Amino acid sequence: MFHVKHKQNTVFKKNKFFGFLNKKNIAGLTKDALVVFLSELVLETDKKFLLEFQNDNDVFDFYNTAKEHSSAVFTYFPLKEKENRVPGFEKEDDRYQKESLIRLSEKRGVSCLGTPRSFNKKNIPTGLARNKKVLSFSIGETLNQESFVEFLLSLEHEKVDMVEQPSSFSQKGDVVDFFPKHQKNPIRVSFEFNKVDNICSFDPRSQLSLQKLNRVYVQGFKKTQVSDNINLIDYCPAALLVSVKINNALFSLSFNNEKQKKNLGFCTYFFPKKTTKNNQFDINKTLNGFKNVFFISQTKKAPVVFQNVQPNFIYGSIEKSFFSKKLGVFFLSENDFLGTYSQKNRWEPSRSNNVFNFSKTSVSQLTKGDLVVHKSFGVGSYLGPIEKRSKIGVIEGVELEYKNNTKVFVSMENLDLIHRYVGTGKKPSLSTLGSKKWLGEIKKTRTSVKVVAYEIFSLYSKKLQKRNFNYVKENDIGNALSSSFSFLETPDQKKAILDVYRDMNKNKPMDRLICGDVGFGKTEVAIRAIFKACLSNKTSVLLCPTTILADQHFITCNERLSPFGVRVSLLSRFKSKTEQTKTILQLKKGKTDVLIGTHRVLSKDVFIKNLGLLIIDEEHRFGVKHKEKIRSIKNNVDVLTLTATPIPRTLQQSLVGIRNLSTIKTPPLSRKPITTFVKYFNWDLIYNRIKRELNRKGQIYFLNNDIKTIPIIVKKLKQRFKSQTIEGASGKMSSKHLEEVVLAFFDGKIDILVCTTIIESGLDVTNANTLIVNNAQNFGLAQLYQIRGRVGRGEKQAECLLLIPQKKELDVSSYNRLKAIEKNTALGSGYNISQKDLEIRGSGSLFGYKQSGHISTVGFEMYCELLKEEVETLKKGKQNKKPPLLIISEKAELSSSYIKREQMRIDYYYQLSKASSIKEIKKIENNLNDAFGPPPKETIVLINTVKVKTMLLGSLISKIEASNETLSLFFKNQNLDFDIDAFFKTVKNFKHKRLVSYKYENNKDFDLIIRFKTKKFFPSMSLLFSFIKLIK
Repeated sequence: MFHVKHKQNTVFKKNKFFGFLNKKNIAGLTKDALVVFLSELVLETDKKFLLEFQNDNDVFDFYNTAKEHSSAVFTYFPLKEKENRVPGFEKEDDRYQKESLIRLSEKRGVSCLGTPRSFNKKNIPTGLARNKKVLSFSIGETLNQESFVEFLLSLEHEKVDMVEQPSSFSQKGDVVDFFPKHQKNPIRVSFEFNKVDNICSFDPRSQLSLQKLNRVYVQGFKKTQVSDNINLIDYCPAALLVSVKINNALFSLSFNNEKQKKNLGFCTYFFPKKTTKNNQFDINKTLNGFKNVFFISQTKKAPVVFQNVQPNFIYGSIEKSFFSKKLGVFFLSENDFLGTYSQKNRWEPSRSNNVFNFSKTSVSQLTKGDLVVHKSFGVGSYLGPIEKRSKIGVIEGVELEYKNNTKVFVSMENLDLIHRYVGTGKKPSLSTLGSKKWLGEIKKTRTSVKVVAYEIFSLYSKKLQKRNFNYVKENDIGNALSSSFSFLETPDQKKAILDVYRDMNKNKPMDRLICGDVGFGKTEVAIRAIFKACLSNKTSVLLCPTTILADQHFITCNERLSPFGVRVSLLSRFKSKTEQTKTILQLKKGKTDVLIGTHRVLSKDVFIKNLGLLIIDEEHRFGVKHKEKIRSIKNNVDVLTLTATPIPRTLQQSLVGIRNLSTIKTPPLSRKPITTFVKYFNWDLIYNRIKRELNRKGQIYFLNNDIKTIPIIVKKLKQRFKSQTIEGASGKMSSKHLEEVVLAFFDGKIDILVCTTIIESGLDVTNANTLIVNNAQNFGLAQLYQIRGRVGRGEKQAECLLLIPQKKELDVSSYNRLKAIEKNTALGSGYNISQKDLEIRGSGSLFGYKQSGHISTVGFEMYCELLKEEVETLKKGKQNKKPPLLIISEKAELSSSYIKREQMRIDYYYQLSKASSIKEIKKIENNLNDAFGPPPKETIVLINTVKVKTMLLGSLISKIEASNETLSLFFKNQNLDFDIDAFFKTVKNFKHKRLVSYKYENNKDFDLIIRFKTKKFFPSMSLLFSFIKLIK
């Protein structure tokens, strides 16, 4: 628990607390002021409070703000709704309730937040508090492991193989993992006999340890025989019940219905935008007349503008500064100066940074029947893991099925030879084993990627030619534009802007890709580049794949740039023929600085005078013909490409030095996670959510992807909400009508927009914060994520309601998709959700060539690998990068007794097979040790064989045979510069404690064979490692 150490009673005078405790009603508190008041009240008095808000929206919004300031003081007690619950999608209500019940049963003070319905619901077993059990221990203390396990069982923890979910535990030798329901992360306890040797929290997804803990408190309730239930008020009779009301963003607290309240006179203080950048801002004038000044921060880092101000420090985090002239106090928020405020999901576990992020084409993600590609045999069907008998015992691997019921066994160490099939067209047929067709397809694709690789290189070489002009350097006018930006730039956004400026300041044309999640501020980077081009008397073009996106960009650019005299025009099907002709004429005359438009911009009748900068938003969404036209324009201009699609790792690596990449991964500050629910379709539920949004003067998206039923839904909603404006929108409407509807929604003239996926990209309405998606099971994960990105762009708490038909039983893939979107609620989750459809689209952001036929034939990953090889050849020439064949007499595996979860075991095999350096292998080795304990002998052998293959990649050693008594190295001399005499001398001087003797041989297949006689070669294989180091 964080405890603020500041002067006693300097924040709020004691009489304010005691007056309140004597049930004197108070009013005039901003949201942040109430957070600080309640926090100080609890810390000062150690009392318990039940704060009763009027509705679920208000209480959850306040809780999310309050917990960021002090999670030690605030808990949330929601109502557990049973209606419309889809199995497997119960929200975290249980965990919130459990945390509240535990905290209210402690001696410490707490503020528990809820509603009249949640506080009065009789759902707590009588006598529950008497059944509470507590166990506390620290490192070095005596604790019997079996007694601890019994304790966890008594708290209804379920024993499992691997701890991933709350209320579960596992036992692995001297290690016990357990996950308390009211904690964010599970805990790992290591025992040494009957002593606690180590305690740490860990990541439930990767099983890797996070933070070392000195002491833990394990709390919970024994199973109670339910004879009668009570409500929360009866459960904690000592707690003071306080009613919270909100009027015009000001909060009041009352114990009774008396209207008389003491007004504390708090107001929010709005500092000038970008206080940190404005040197003229004098904070002393603002604080003049206030007796007490406090700075609320989590870092104690004082902003530059403070100069002579020395405020009292309070540990915490609030969104906005506030003050009261009546009390003579001013509270400064760190966020107003440093832009540090953000909200996190209470139950989102902390994640380990040591995880290998492989794409969803990883073999561990495969299920039976999925199509896979084997590099040598082609497209097959995945049948799953199997075991096969061999000379050295049982070998684990996976089985693939090909045409005519033929099967292929792939051992676990060779998993890098297969990957999930991802294509762009129809499902391919299975390959035939023994046929030359697959090799023919690879040959054709290789020929095709040579063209792509050559064109990428040609484009790159053209970019090396000098520009015939120079852009003006950044100046005060440019700073005026950045000061007009209504948000603080995130660190990644700042870096992307600097990257673009740096490129434009060079004498060669820019070619940069800005990759960032939905709503992460890529447009702002483009606006800065446009302004720089405009100051240099150059025209800019911003190309968009859809009319709605073009319209949105036009509105944003006009708002930001027109105050500086920049002339912005729009060219799309939203404009009439007359308007289009006028815009084209203005362009020819050079009277347009920025042209924003769809593929209409690429038409023959459009001539862009003095073009300097081309910006392309989501290039992959343009057609092949349009991409070819874009490529012809790209030649002599600066190019900036924006994409929300993570670029495949394979392609990123091969394009280093050819195309510059800036990635914006940090979410905008002050954004809140989007609360996401999966429910059965129910009109009462829909009406309730719409009413809640309308009550806070907000707008609603109702996504119904069936054009025929949109009028029916619009009619039904109009019958219920007679005074609201409700409209439908789809791509089938006329351009003019669609534009009218979209702009009316943007301007706040439409309350509810019933629409198709036309909103997927483009609409940016900060006042629309409720999204209802009908038949959510029919959408792809990436599409759902893009759609959800339409809400949560303002300061209000956004909500996404995903509806599935009543009594609908979800198939596995639909369930997994909806579960992933429900879990990944924070902005920035797009990088967690990066999966096959995103990766296919990502390829379009790198090259706009007609390659879909080849991708469909050999699969996306194989295509990327072939392209990578060709690019590498053009960069460095052809290289021999084959590892030696390794034949050993010992078992080399990750056994099921070491890693019980099959999927995780396959994932580690896959990681080892894909590892390309000793550093990566050591990282995997450390992760195994951390998550599953010291590896057994067969796992050590496996790791060492992978190390050997990596160390000898492309070397003269082409085969190794090893047993415990012998080691044979087979050489093929392909290097004319190889000094054989020096090599013999090195071998002669080689000494090792496991070496007995050696001899030379050769035969028709190998130029040289060295056979070592050894002692106990396995599992360390140290003799071989020493020899490799010597000859390298």
